[in-house]
Amino acid sequence: MLRYGALATPCYENLTGLQKWRVDNGFTPVAEDSVAPDLSNWTPRSKLGGGPPTAQRITEVNLKEKFTFIIIGILAPFAAMIPFMAKHMEKTDRWDHWKKLVGKARYSRLKNVARMLRKLISLCPNILPPAENLVRDLLGKTNDQKKSPTVIMSYWQVLVWISKNFGTYDPDSARDLVNEIDSIQDSVGNVLTMAEKGAKSLTMDAAKALESVACVEPLQPVRCAAATFLFDNASSGRLNNLQHAPPISFVSSDKTLDPMANQDKNRSVPLIAARHCFTGKPWCSPAEVLLRDKRYSEPCRLEDYCLPAPAAVHQGFLQTPCASHTALSLFTSLLQQGGLPAEEAAEFTLASMRMWMHDLAHQANNSADRRRYLGECLL
Repeated sequence: MLRYGALATPCYENLTGLQKWRVDNGFTPVAEDSVAPDLSNWTPRSKLGGGPPTAQRITEVNLKEKFTFIIIGILAPFAAMIPFMAKHMEKTDRWDHWKKLVGKARYSRLKNVARMLRKLISLCPNILPPAENLVRDLLGKTNDQKKSPTVIMSYWQVLVWISKNFGTYDPDSARDLVNEIDSIQDSVGNVLTMAEKGAKSLTMDAAKALESVACVEPLQPVRCAAATFLFDNASSGRLNNLQHAPPISFVSSDKTLDPMANQDKNRSVPLIAARHCFTGKPWCSPAEVLLRDKRYSEPCRLEDYCLPAPAAVHQGFLQTPCASHTALSLFTSLLQQGGLPAEEAAEFTLASMRMWMHDLAHQANNSADRRRYLGECLL
């Protein structure tokens, strides 16, 4: 066992200082700051031109490799007892073979698996490699600690995912365990009162604040960012859709702006935004100017995302896609710049823009079968 563990695990002494810190603090919870940050003067940490040009696809590939390494690193000490990993134990390039075991899973899925796998080990340290008795002990602990049905199912799904990709014990194959988890979920669900969770739709004041920034703000990158969020708001799209819409796919007409979001090689999602202004200010103009410039720029034609990351003090854009946490901070900052109080601006999230058109359609007494066409969302 020690021999296989030594083969599977990189030497601790050869790790960098950052890697050692990650190993030592891998399962240590980080205390959250209780004080809300002040976003009135928010600026991103990156500097103008601070990094190489990056496409959305490259970013996702790098993130997939990162979370794959985390998952393999957690499973590596038990490689001799994990069937699909044990096949490559004696190979010098075993890590390359192990990384391929995750298949075509996207980085978001791998990120969730890595997160839940760490929590799973914290709750039940001897859960790896999974076995029937260990899974039964895990269900007992979740029942004793009154975990929510969502958390219980997340633990279960991680074990099922590992079984499919690494050949370990599959809890779905044991009917008694399936019945047990169903019973636990039902009993816990009857006791817990789950708080209603949902995004708050933008208000008319918030939409007008964005329109004001898009047309009045002197900095062109700020106007373009506000116009991009307004387009997302009018098209009922997700940020994920927006970040898979190449600028060259935009088609402009007298009444609409129409891009095409390429979610994967087999599916494209149309995003259609009406040119309607609540303040009478043409918020579409900054976005159209930016997209027109990108069409005639050869490097920008390779971009496969719509919203680039902002540079420091909003002096420009970086040639890399804007991450969701940066987009949320930027969105909140723009609302405040448009005159919205900080407390009210903090109530909105990126999902709030997805709810805007649905809320208006509902107030206009449009039927549910017509509202379903807004952003492919059925309410």
